[in-house]
Amino acid sequence: MRRAVYPKRVQTGRMTAAEAEREIGRMQAVYDTIAKLFGRRAITKAAEAPLVTSGQARY
Repeated sequence: MRRAVYPKRVQTGRMTAAEAEREIGRMQAVYDTIAKLFGRRAITKAAEAPLVTSGQARY
């Protein structure tokens, strides 16, 4: 997750502490939902997968 990103954004004024907490809560809710539906192993596997940029995407 991006928990490590938000404190720096709050420090630099790009985000309020309330916004950071709200975003962390949202990401945690998504994580919990995926874990409940597919299991934590699916999350770990997805996190290890290489990212595909828009230039590499095949439709």
